[in-house]
Amino acid sequence: MLMIALLLAATPVGPAQADAEAQAGTDYAAADAAMTVQYRAAMARMRTRDVPAPPGVPARPSFANALLQAQRAWLPFRDSECLAEAFAYRGPAPAVVDTQCKTRLTVERTRQLRALAQ
Repeated sequence: MLMIALLLAATPVGPAQADAEAQAGTDYAAADAAMTVQYRAAMARMRTRDVPAPPGVPARPSFANALLQAQRAWLPFRDSECLAEAFAYRGPAPAVVDTQCKTRLTVERTRQLRALAQ
């Protein structure tokens, strides 16, 4: 098993695989940038919903803090989920599968954030 892993690691990357990895990276960068824009819009919207509690009234939950915590939890979830998907694939280009998975989940998260921002 270790020998197979070493052979796969030593296998040179062909042009098609390199192109696939480059395209997957480009797609992921675009999806991540779009998610960042939507996250900022959703955070701005959540901040407008956070109204300070009147004096003597217990503090209310913060919409902005809830979104921050959700995003902080979502990022490691996405990365772990995609690592598991790439491992399960066990094909010649697990890095491409991992990156494509991150792109797919990031696009889905962007849709969720867009809905929150409305």
